Amino acid sequence: MKVDFKGPTFINVKGEEISEIDYFIYKTEVTHKTSILTDVASNVSDHHPIKITLPCKFLKKEDILESNVQSRIRWDKVDINKYSNIIAQETPMLKEKLQNQQNSVTTTIEQTMEMLSNTAKKCSAQKTYGKNKLKLRRLEDKTYENEEVINGWHNHFKTLAEPIQNSTYDSKHQKLCDVDYQVIKYLCNQASPRIVIKSELIEAIKSINTGKSEDIFGLSIEHILNAGDDFTDFLLYLVNIIIHDKLIPEIIKLGLLSPIFKNKGSKNDSKNYRGIVVLPILCKIIEYIARIDFRPILLEKQSPLQRGFTPNTSPLNAAIIFEEIYREYTDCNSPFYIALLDAKSAFDVVIINMLMRKLFLLDIDPATWSLIDELHKNTSCSIKWKNQLSQEFKVYQGVKQGGLLSADLYKLYIEDLLSLYENSTLGCKIGNININAVACADDIALLSDNPYDLQILVNHALQYSQLHYYTQQPQKSVIIQVENKAKKTANHNWNFNLDNKEMPNLDKSTHLGIIRSTTKSKSDTFNTEQNITKARRTAYSLLSAGFHGNNGLDPITSKIHPIIDLNNDNNPSKGALSIAIKLKLVTGTFMTQSKRASFTKSESPLCKLCDDEDEDIEHLLLKCKVLEPIRSPFINQIEDNILKDASISFYKLSTNTQTQIIMDCTKLRHQNSDLLLNRKTEQLCELISRKLCYALHTIRARTISMQKKHSK
Repeated sequence: MKVDFKGPTFINVKGEEISEIDYFIYKTEVTHKTSILTDVASNVSDHHPIKITLPCKFLKKEDILESNVQSRIRWDKVDINKYSNIIAQETPMLKEKLQNQQNSVTTTIEQTMEMLSNTAKKCSAQKTYGKNKLKLRRLEDKTYENEEVINGWHNHFKTLAEPIQNSTYDSKHQKLCDVDYQVIKYLCNQASPRIVIKSELIEAIKSINTGKSEDIFGLSIEHILNAGDDFTDFLLYLVNIIIHDKLIPEIIKLGLLSPIFKNKGSKNDSKNYRGIVVLPILCKIIEYIARIDFRPILLEKQSPLQRGFTPNTSPLNAAIIFEEIYREYTDCNSPFYIALLDAKSAFDVVIINMLMRKLFLLDIDPATWSLIDELHKNTSCSIKWKNQLSQEFKVYQGVKQGGLLSADLYKLYIEDLLSLYENSTLGCKIGNININAVACADDIALLSDNPYDLQILVNHALQYSQLHYYTQQPQKSVIIQVENKAKKTANHNWNFNLDNKEMPNLDKSTHLGIIRSTTKSKSDTFNTEQNITKARRTAYSLLSAGFHGNNGLDPITSKIHPIIDLNNDNNPSKGALSIAIKLKLVTGTFMTQSKRASFTKSESPLCKLCDDEDEDIEHLLLKCKVLEPIRSPFINQIEDNILKDASISFYKLSTNTQTQIIMDCTKLRHQNSDLLLNRKTEQLCELISRKLCYALHTIRARTISMQKKHSK
């Protein structure tokens, strides 16, 4: 090491440079250049600064992994007119090349997707993404960190997409299904292809929800909705060509899979995530067209035990059945047993050939069968994670969660199991109605008041899963023994087995978001605590941003209804008092001076406002001169309405008729009067007369009150 002395750099109070107390120690092989800066005007310390120049080597920082996911289009910022005009200009060229066979269907689809995506980007403001640091994830038996996590997801879901061999599965049944599938496919391919009409295409486009994630091409349904009529015609032509050829290009069967946490278990375990797939928008449209023919037949034959993904039926209807069982057996003072089954990755391991065999037996149109079959062959996926995309991998089994057909197809896949339960006499009963199972898609709960019967029901589920190549998980499938206070001492802790493994016996577990426990009162308590916890967490999560309605509070967009508009004459808060005064006049309970005098001899019947004549209802409404300025505007309005309707002046009518119009104009119909008003005029006169009566009463009461004060 070496020290380089440069001379005095410290200045004492007299301004003298007397010593050097600052040193730089460096290696002898380092080349450098130093100098004392004595003329720095901004230096106010008692040291001269020293400048040193050193050669340095810096390691270049590794490039941050760039996003290869296309940014989402903010359609509220898009110039829709410009977008549709550009699409209308470029669409004819695509259609012409397709008709002249200059481009294949696959090439046309690629160019169409690229056109829609690029045009939307040109017409919108782009959104920037933050660089979130990737967290540790535990996938199977290996740990992945940071940028490697996406590779772990790729391996995890690629494994799920490939059939596995399990000694418990029934391979003979699968081979028979494969043979049946080949025969069915041959028969259905002989059928004429389906022809899509424009109304069906428009229905499909409008039915797909807006505001959803974009597909692998960066497209959403908004790209189609805002493309214009010319593009819709081109899309109809393209869809019909695809269906006619009975070969859907693989490019539109490439899904974008996002791992979504199930809100239970560890976030570092891949088993606690489900893969939600965003299919290309063109594939969604074709799926909807296929569903038009398929869904009505399925719903007609669907088991009543199935409550998931069913139109006009909430999944909570399954919870209602649970609740009724609790109430029934509480009333009967009897225990019962619940088995909550958990199938491992149920949607992801559906065997396509078995599914298509069941679809054919549903007796749907052969052309629709071929279309659905083609949608599930030669499919592939790419993982989307933290704004990154993985490599593609082939999908050989499963119905993609997120597809329009996936829920209906999975319900068909397990329909035979529910039919078995439906026809069984085992399980709980309400009266003579047998209720031994409740299903919401892949969530199946079994109910029985006999432990032996429940074990048989569990065995049915196990045998069906082995027959259809999916796994019931013994550790996640649980038992709840619902007790009864009267017979609690007689209850036994029964052991239930699933695939020769004991099922956990729990005090509480969640089914369809509702906690079920060993008694109804405990279930109610747990659910109340859970709801309070959710509300508290929601409140805490919103404290930093503020409760402004745009961060999870789900505000309801509404408008002011005219009936509660403060400036509206129909406002009930303004009409309440006037109605009360009008009712007193009509029923004869309004206290005029004449009526007061009839009860008290010391009172005069003369009007206290004008002193001209006795004050009765007729005088108050029509004759009192003091009230004329108040009365006149309202009478003129009544005059105008009667003139328009009956061409008769209000002032030419008799006093009795005038009074009747103000009191209740609807009675004129029953008095054989020559003056007949329509309903609208009657309503207007009623509203005006109500205001008139209230105004006359208010001024009268105020004037009399002032007279009393002056007399004192």
